[in-house]
Amino acid sequence: MTSKDVKYRADVEANIEVLKNSKGNEENKQAAAQALWMLCEDKDRDVEMYKQKYCMERGAGKPLINMLKDGNEESKWRAARTMVQLAYGNEATATKLADLHCIKHIAAILKDIDNATDRVKEAVLQLCTNVASNCWSCHGTIIRNGILKHVMVLIRSISIPDDVKRAAVNLCYSLTFSTDGRSELLDLDAVVVLVPVIKVSKPTLNSMGATLAAANLIGHRERAQMLSGCDVPQKVMMAL
Repeated sequence: MTSKDVKYRADVEANIEVLKNSKGNEENKQAAAQALWMLCEDKDRDVEMYKQKYCMERGAGKPLINMLKDGNEESKWRAARTMVQLAYGNEATATKLADLHCIKHIAAILKDIDNATDRVKEAVLQLCTNVASNCWSCHGTIIRNGILKHVMVLIRSISIPDDVKRAAVNLCYSLTFSTDGRSELLDLDAVVVLVPVIKVSKPTLNSMGATLAAANLIGHRERAQMLSGCDVPQKVMMAL
């Protein structure tokens, strides 16, 4: 092990210890979460995945989720952003965060939508998307926690900023890759909800992602028989 590796591991563990201290200063925890975020990044994807896994193995997940649950606005945002990085493109770390019940706490924040700031809403939606994208077996948990109902509200709203709506669209798209996800989205008339986003054709809303999500919902072969005779295609044509 090189001296660089030794320092890296020491930095990770020092910051995790700060997060674990239940009596610790909130600002110190925020700084530690920010530091872990940076420590989990790397230009080399293989190295980045190693760093993500190492941080989770050393126990970063639980104290970050506690920050998301109990912290102030700044703490919630920093914890969520750090977990976004931990779950990015990594099935093992995304699954571990789901096992630590991060989805339940994401749902609680989205349920209390009026009291969550836009940047916190965006961050928890990004976190949920990274978990969903890398852990399809977690889709059922996302659905059972009622997250998609809140997502539909966000996309429909005229007062929600584009960044938050884009994150909501991304989550919808990630859930179209499982049968459970498609079924729930169809039950919630997600295609019709996505049509206005598709029509404006704005990169800031990820209109392309909305288009792909709608295409997956309407055209997927596993849904063809179930769609036959129902009014989803007709609703889409009317909306367009």
